[in-house]
Amino acid sequence: MQIKNKTYEPYISYIPQDNFLFSILDEKKIEDFILENYLDIYSIKIDRCYDYIYRFSNFYASVTQSKNFKFDIINYETIKQNNINIIEFIKKKILDNYCLLVSVDISKIDVYKKDEIIYHEVMIFGFNDNSNEFYIKDFFDGDIYKESKCSFTEMEEAFSSFSKKEHSSFGGIICLKINDSENINNKTIDLKKILYMLKNFMAYKLNDNEEKNYGFSIFYTFIKQLEMEQVDYAPFNFILDKLCFIRAHIMLMKVRINSLLYISEVLNNYLEKINELINKITITINKTIKCMIKNNCYIIKRDLFIREEINEIINDYKIVINNFINVIEKNIEVINGK
Repeated sequence: MQIKNKTYEPYISYIPQDNFLFSILDEKKIEDFILENYLDIYSIKIDRCYDYIYRFSNFYASVTQSKNFKFDIINYETIKQNNINIIEFIKKKILDNYCLLVSVDISKIDVYKKDEIIYHEVMIFGFNDNSNEFYIKDFFDGDIYKESKCSFTEMEEAFSSFSKKEHSSFGGIICLKINDSENINNKTIDLKKILYMLKNFMAYKLNDNEEKNYGFSIFYTFIKQLEMEQVDYAPFNFILDKLCFIRAHIMLMKVRINSLLYISEVLNNYLEKINELINKITITINKTIKCMIKNNCYIIKRDLFIREEINEIINDYKIVINNFINVIEKNIEVINGK
């Protein structure tokens, strides 16, 4: 028997839990879900590992309160105490159209190519009884979130190796599937809250010793870091991580603008500009990867065009956001029916 539940290419390629969510939702439902649950998306952290428990809490609150999903969760202790067969449990959930996010030690799964113990969450969306394999999704190639496979034996060992006492986040299995009810009502968009959030994001300035990465200035901080790193060379992963973050940020802004097109026809122009920026940064990402291959995982002096391209994208993005804020401000009374 071979079962694969339908999944999509996620909007975000940065945080495992969000990728899990957005791999299950189609494009229209993603936009609705972000509008309903991710008003603070612009405070997303640059470092994927920073403030991990906060990210999980945000994820947990979003899926449990959303009408988009049917949600089930079973923790590590319950599975151990009741001697639940993890393989059969996963297969049963998949047959009931659930996708799962499972806490594991990825050193036990060959596709990750890790020798040291690393605790992580992997998405499972299907299985094949003929080959005794699960279909999984995760970051198997840098920051590319893609499909792969692992054996039933690998998954069982990876889950058994997971020890919640040594891991700060949730340990267990999260099960999600789409709620197909036609009676799902979207929340009313709080435009004043969106306006406040955007203004705060644009005005926020980082202190020298501040650990949190918030505010538009984080993008310029990246440029400064790049200048310092490129005295001789810059590590490829450092640049690619930041580029993926910027692209995810712009893509989510596209969702926000697209949802408010009814405010003004002018926003169609900004939506076109956002699409241009997404295309530009995708090209820059591809150039970065080519430079990495050519230069053995480093960006060196002759590749400084990458820094200039990023700076241009960031400046154009700033203009788009400020114009977006102005349109909301000018139309907010009309939008709220005043």
